[in-house]
Amino acid sequence: MRDSQLLEFDVPHIISARTPFGREEDKFKAFIETIATNLSGAYFMSEHVLPYMVPGESSIIHISSTRALQSEPNTAAYSASKAGLCGLNHSQVSCLY
Repeated sequence: MRDSQLLEFDVPHIISARTPFGREEDKFKAFIETIATNLSGAYFMSEHVLPYMVPGESSIIHISSTRALQSEPNTAAYSASKAGLCGLNHSQVSCLY
């Protein structure tokens, strides 16, 4: 999203993103892609719009999962990305208040 597009729609008040649980045959590639989508994507999008959001009147919603706290076999990438979202949320909340 470009700054000109963002300003065209006024000030953002909420941003929310949800990403699917994916499975890839190559577990290393799957890990990198899952972190890139679930965690890095949320970070870059929210950091991009954060300067335009009004403190005290805006929200960033990161959708996590119970997998952030309790994992299952073969879900390392997904679990790590969702736990990362919890940490990201705690870090970014201070920017909006």
